[in-house]
Amino acid sequence: MLKTSNNQVVYWLTGFAFMWCLLPAKLIDMAMAPAWFAPNPECTSSEMLDEALNGLLLPWTVLVALISAAVAFVLIRGRQSGAPVFKIDLGKPSKNIGVTLVMLVVVVPLLFDVVRYLWQIMVPQTVSSDCTGSADLVSAVMRRPALQVSPLVELTVAFWLLHIRALLLSKRVA
Repeated sequence: MLKTSNNQVVYWLTGFAFMWCLLPAKLIDMAMAPAWFAPNPECTSSEMLDEALNGLLLPWTVLVALISAAVAFVLIRGRQSGAPVFKIDLGKPSKNIGVTLVMLVVVVPLLFDVVRYLWQIMVPQTVSSDCTGSADLVSAVMRRPALQVSPLVELTVAFWLLHIRALLLSKRVA
């Protein structure tokens, strides 16, 4: 688990599963804590969640399947397994810097969301909602609920991306 594998199908399926879960996880968070995401009682409607899930799920599924397939079957094809996932100085220095910077562009927003989540469960926040202008503005001071799904999913996607980075920096198999 802390070293890369040579099984491209596993990387494709795990990448697909983890990335696909990002959308439902956000929607599950909204359903679990509607007062946090929309403190105005006029805004909290399960219809919004149903529409988002029905309208976005198929395109999201196709997009994530294509991205994870491209990563697993094109980018990391022919790479040597066994590279340590958390090792910083893998491969050639110039390639390492380039791949690491690209991965940081993707991983940092995920980790930022996790850090923001931790901040919001520890420090009370002022949350406001006006149903996008169709109701009076309602503000409430509260902490984010500690039980949320999306931070865990974001951490798993970041871990998968660390595996991809390690594979990209590992040697090619002849």
